Amino acid sequence: EPGKEDPEERVVKVTARVGEDLAGRCRAAYIDGLLRGGPASFEAWIAEALEEKLAREEERRGRAYEPVGTGRVPRGRR
Repeated sequence: EPGKEDPEERVVKVTARVGEDLAGRCRAAYIDGLLRGGPASFEAWIAEALEEKLAREEERRGRAYEPVGTGRVPRGRR
């Protein structure tokens, strides 16, 4: 369920480069969501968005994905 991480789970940093417009619109959505009781930090807002996308993909697939370690995802062009 989105927003329900295991408190014992180690937290890691995930970095992504996105367009300036997308980043700005996401910041605006986060700020707007604060007024409705959304996540208290932009980082939490992003994590919730990732969890929601993952849940949709796992539902489409019919089962959960197994975690993949760092260094295993092919790097795209920068």
